[in-house]
Amino acid sequence: MNGIRGEIVARQQDLGHLSYFREKCAEMERLHELEMSQQRSKHSSDLKQLRREIESLSNQLASNADTSKQHDQMVESLATLQTTILKLDEHNRLLQKTIQSYQENSVQLEQQLGASQHQLGLVRQELEDLRTRSNEQESNIESLKADKERISGELLMQRKMCKCGFNSTTASGSRERAKVPLSHSLQKQLAQKTLEATRIQEELTQRTEEWKRRETEYVNHRVRATEHATELIEQLCELKGRFGNVEQVAHMKDELIERLQQSLRDINRKLTIRQDQFTELEAKNVNLSEALEKARQEALQCEKRCTEELSNARRCSMDQKNQLQQYERQMSRLRVEVEAMREKCDQISSERDVLRDECQGLRERLAKYEGKESALCEVVKSNQDELAVKASRVLELEETNRKLSQNYEQLKDFHEDLSKQYRHTQHELEQLRECSKKLLEFKQQTLSTKELTRKSVAEWKEREAQYCQEIGRLKKRTELLEQDRSKLIGKLNAYHRDNTILARQMQQSQPPPLPPSRQHSPYDDNRRSYNLTPLHQTFYPPDAFKLVRSTSDPNCNESDELLQKVEYTSSQLQQIRRFWHQGLKEVFPSDT
Repeated sequence: MNGIRGEIVARQQDLGHLSYFREKCAEMERLHELEMSQQRSKHSSDLKQLRREIESLSNQLASNADTSKQHDQMVESLATLQTTILKLDEHNRLLQKTIQSYQENSVQLEQQLGASQHQLGLVRQELEDLRTRSNEQESNIESLKADKERISGELLMQRKMCKCGFNSTTASGSRERAKVPLSHSLQKQLAQKTLEATRIQEELTQRTEEWKRRETEYVNHRVRATEHATELIEQLCELKGRFGNVEQVAHMKDELIERLQQSLRDINRKLTIRQDQFTELEAKNVNLSEALEKARQEALQCEKRCTEELSNARRCSMDQKNQLQQYERQMSRLRVEVEAMREKCDQISSERDVLRDECQGLRERLAKYEGKESALCEVVKSNQDELAVKASRVLELEETNRKLSQNYEQLKDFHEDLSKQYRHTQHELEQLRECSKKLLEFKQQTLSTKELTRKSVAEWKEREAQYCQEIGRLKKRTELLEQDRSKLIGKLNAYHRDNTILARQMQQSQPPPLPPSRQHSPYDDNRRSYNLTPLHQTFYPPDAFKLVRSTSDPNCNESDELLQKVEYTSSQLQQIRRFWHQGLKEVFPSDT
């Protein structure tokens, strides 16, 4: 019973651990679903906005084919943004797959927990039933022991009351003849007790078989529970590996955000450089306008200034050529990473060649019309037109810069969200580590309970062998008792037949009744009623003392033949009593 109680306590602890693990899994699943839904909605909106902005930027970059440097920078930024978008899409798909796998695992764990709880309830109910049955069996055994003690006491009393010697006096002889026991009630009680003993033995065999079957089922259930616990631990290890992958992906996201921030800083720096260049160009435009106004008055000064401006333009063109060479080298290095944008780069290079041809044509025109005012005016007008176009392009670039700053703010928000998610995943990882520790403790407890169950199984097998031996011994004893019972019944029938024959002979040989004497007779009714105990009153027939009084008088002399018959009958009665007492001793031994 102590082993069973210990196992019940262990099972209750297991249920507590499983319920705690189930609550934690449900809480983690709810939090993860909320975060994933928020992230999915936010990512989808960010992706849509980024795609719209990328499309607008690509259109603007396609329209801004004149400025090769700006176009190259924007192409690089677009390439980085597209790669980040692709990576974010891939990461979003991976997150969706992990969420689905977590949901499926949680559903399977809930189903397995429900099945294990149902099985535990059934096993607990069976244990309660077996406990009640064992208590009933113990109460029945106690009642049978009490009945056995009571019957053995009654038999001892019967033996004491019925075991009387043959005295030489005629009064004692007549009293011995008066004690003619009729053991029908005791025989009935013996038959009932034997039937009840056989019935209880059959029930005991059935209950032992049922207990053995239930015990094997319980052991099998414990083995299945331990296997299920090991499977749960393996699943937890898989979940830990997946969380490690998620952490790695978050680290990759952080690195990607850092790269994007660096690229945005580079873009902003280059835009500031371009703004400075455009301010310089505006200043030059002002100078050129002043020069044109003065050129009408002073042609020579205008020619000198134009030559200086042409030399400056040549130097700027040389600088532009050098910068173009540098950007070409950068494009050659980044050509592997921007294979998707190769066609656009080809278009941009063709447009750059066209611009070079145009610049060359302008140079040739400037060389042809250096000494001519009309050429200078045309050149100044063309420069003014170009400056107007460049001013419009500067406005467009400012608009793109503003949009890029907005995108940078959005990326900052996205980075903050990712950092929050990373911290939350670290917190969940700590919780999972605690759960894994608890599950390891639970595994140790299950292994200890498994060892206890194995020991209990061995003990129960030994007890079963002892029970089988005891049952075989009891079966042999019941067979012997049945044989003795049949013999006793035969002897009792013979004894009853002899008693009836003896009573008939005594009735036939009795003398006529004598008048009652004045002295008090020892066979008076009142004296007889005092001498007779309740056992005598139930054991002997009610008319036995009348028969003795009418047939045996202490003052009369009886014949030797009748005395011999009485002695023979008393000896047979004593033998029957000894045999009866010996049979009862075998049925109900006094040591038990």
